[in-house]
Amino acid sequence: NKYISQTDLAAQLSITRETINRNMKKLQNQGIIRRIGADKNGHWEILE
Repeated sequence: NKYISQTDLAAQLSITRETINRNMKKLQNQGIIRRIGADKNGHWEILE
């Protein structure tokens, strides 16, 4: 689900939102994902 919030994803995976945020930043810095659109209405795109 490319529109799931970090809070909802953390709850589904039983980890903290901070862990989700840290991992998303790592993936973004490595060029694996990128953000499309605004923070509230956007989504993530997988590049690799």
